[in-house]
Amino acid sequence: MHSFVYLFLSALLIFSASAANLYQQDESEFAATEEDKSQFDAMESEVEEQDQEQTQAMTQMEAFYNMIPKVQEPSGSQDLSNIQATVAESIMTHQFSVGRAVEVRYITPNNGRPTMDLYDAHGNILLHVNPRWDTRVLVLNTYYNKRWGHEERPRGFDFSSGVPITVRVEAHHSHFIILVNGRILHAYRHRLNINTLRNIVFWWAGSSAKPAKLINLSAYY
Repeated sequence: MHSFVYLFLSALLIFSASAANLYQQDESEFAATEEDKSQFDAMESEVEEQDQEQTQAMTQMEAFYNMIPKVQEPSGSQDLSNIQATVAESIMTHQFSVGRAVEVRYITPNNGRPTMDLYDAHGNILLHVNPRWDTRVLVLNTYYNKRWGHEERPRGFDFSSGVPITVRVEAHHSHFIILVNGRILHAYRHRLNINTLRNIVFWWAGSSAKPAKLINLSAYY
């Protein structure tokens, strides 16, 4: 009788120990599952924040595009006032300063005006680089407070069609230096604070059967 009771109690203790061990394992697995869920929630929240930031950035860029002014045509040139500007490419930049540069490379057209504009956050244009294949003139200007300034028209720009061209603008202390295919073409004195530069836009003005083909638009720091 005593042996039976002893065996029964021993079996009961072994069963209790096994049950406790299983409970601890289940509890550990449950804790791990809760930890995984917490990490998943954190990742999901991060993705939602990134989506919100991207949506906000897209909204800001759409609003910025609406601020792009129409190019004022000089007397005697082709009237393009009824043609809407089309943004081909744009990049945002911050902390622009002396020693930095922006550059556009494209295949030249046979007509029209492939233009690079350097904008601040308020729609002012620090530098308007506007080669005009219709009149064979390179026009440089600044757009401030909804008005264009005095045009500068340097000579020596190559108006060949169907060839690659690189237009580079380097920021110096008092001037923008404009280089075309590595050759210095003009020094344009700063009219606005270059540190306010926020957007570089390459767009197409004018109609043509063979418009400029953008290769690359870059900012260098």
